Amino acid sequence: GNHGTINGATWYMEGCTDPLADNYSPDATVDDGSCEYPDNGDYSLSFDGVDDYIDFSSGIIPSAGDFTVECWVYGIESERDYMEILAQGSSNNAFFIGHEKETGYVRAGDGWNPSIPFPFNNSWNHIAISKSANNTYLFINGKLVAQLNNPIPNPAQSDYFIIGEQYNRHFNEAWYGYIDEIRISNSSRYTDDFTPQDK
Repeated sequence: GNHGTINGATWYMEGCTDPLADNYSPDATVDDGSCEYPDNGDYSLSFDGVDDYIDFSSGIIPSAGDFTVECWVYGIESERDYMEILAQGSSNNAFFIGHEKETGYVRAGDGWNPSIPFPFNNSWNHIAISKSANNTYLFINGKLVAQLNNPIPNPAQSDYFIIGEQYNRHFNEAWYGYIDEIRISNSSRYTDDFTPQDK
């Protein structure tokens, strides 16, 4: 047949060049924007309760003023004395949300220890802590469950933010379970019951 030798020229074929797409074309040389992706549902971060965590190079929670930290969690009870969902700060000036095994209570940083049971109920739960100039509020699934008539301290912005472990990483307070949809705001977003966005 008519088989020539290609010298310097390339085949030009449009199509989807992303191998993760449903309609990936291994012969395509130019992506034409037609890639289609499957809807694989909802994802969350999974933590093994031993050594899984994510840390950031700096703080995310504001170092001054109002703030709100909220997230969806699915906790699995473990033998650890403490488990932290997220944290920022340093000794005596840390903000964290977690669980204390001995009491079974929610932990809410160095500035506040509300006597509220942590929701281990084999389901997803929304937890929010909202700090204003005069008060601090703890919400579980949109319900105001505790209020401190003082503001908790803001963690230093220079201290890194961490998910799934205590601020020092050496305290062995690793989270066991799932975490999703962490949101941090520089306002006191909630002061009364609210409806959390769907998980």
